[in-house]
Amino acid sequence: MLILAQMLSTCYGGAILPDQLAVSSGISSSLSILAKGIVGGPGSLVLVEENTYFLAGKIFEEAGASLVPVPIDEEGIIPDKLEEVIQSCSSKVSALYTIPIHHNPRGTVMSISRQKALMDLAVKYDFLVISDEPYGLLYYDNPRDNHSGPSSEGIRSLMQVAGEKEEWMRHCVVCGSFSKILAPGLRLGWFHTHPDNIAKIMPSGVLLSGGGPPPVLVEAVTTLMKDGHLREYLDELRRIYASRLGAMVTSLKEEMSDFATFHEPSGGYFLWLKFKKLPAGKDTTQFLEFCRDKGVGFLPGIRTSVDSSSGGDCIRLSFAFYTESEIQSGIRKLAAAWRQFCGA
Repeated sequence: MLILAQMLSTCYGGAILPDQLAVSSGISSSLSILAKGIVGGPGSLVLVEENTYFLAGKIFEEAGASLVPVPIDEEGIIPDKLEEVIQSCSSKVSALYTIPIHHNPRGTVMSISRQKALMDLAVKYDFLVISDEPYGLLYYDNPRDNHSGPSSEGIRSLMQVAGEKEEWMRHCVVCGSFSKILAPGLRLGWFHTHPDNIAKIMPSGVLLSGGGPPPVLVEAVTTLMKDGHLREYLDELRRIYASRLGAMVTSLKEEMSDFATFHEPSGGYFLWLKFKKLPAGKDTTQFLEFCRDKGVGFLPGIRTSVDSSSGGDCIRLSFAFYTESEIQSGIRKLAAAWRQFCGA
């Protein structure tokens, strides 16, 4: 844990201690362990952002939890709205699942002030904040410059904010992963939380029976961190992804600004595109079907909604996989398809 703690401390610019960390088999495994153990399992109530990683909810539901959506905007969860939702719930909230840094699908960063307000509410209503942070180290600007919100305090892991107060720290677990910063097929990650929470996580039956990450894999990645190769690779990834994001942003401004708006992300994989006006009786799910034979694809926004009530006029675009020229070509095709879809 010492090597991981040193790397995370360097990347985020703040002290992270080894006893606050535990290895996992990636974020999906981490969420499953938390959903079946610490969160409470069957009958528990879990709050999720109204647009979120669409497969995470299934993990909580399979553990017996019920999901309740919470409103968000370009600064993340809206504290006043969150408290209204909590007070309207018929039973106690067990946990809140959030993606505060380079959000999937919206690409936003939760402002520091809202992170602090969230932790205050977690303490007040005694629920666990589960922070999904696979994109936390994929920032394309200075990590101290938060371009997704008004705060000047910068992009920080939620656990760094929670670490400012003992009671906050006990109500927060960050789930990190190497899959987005090293290799998608590499199912290895970490928990970052209060040492007392680590002590609750480690007795998980899966971990005790050897269901954690393979020791050989852990040692290999530890060597990459220790030798500095992972930091070098991360720098190269940031350069590549920043260039691809730039190509997408420029193309969208040139091709689609007349009929769509978007928030420009400062990191991660995704850009959230909102259409100004939809054809009558249509949403972006139907637009995806229309695009099937036109060489473009995307995730309709409504598929990221827990109750299918938001995102019908939005789509999630990913810039991580394709080259700049492929992205430019794809945006031209997308714009042409939209005009045809609208009958323009």
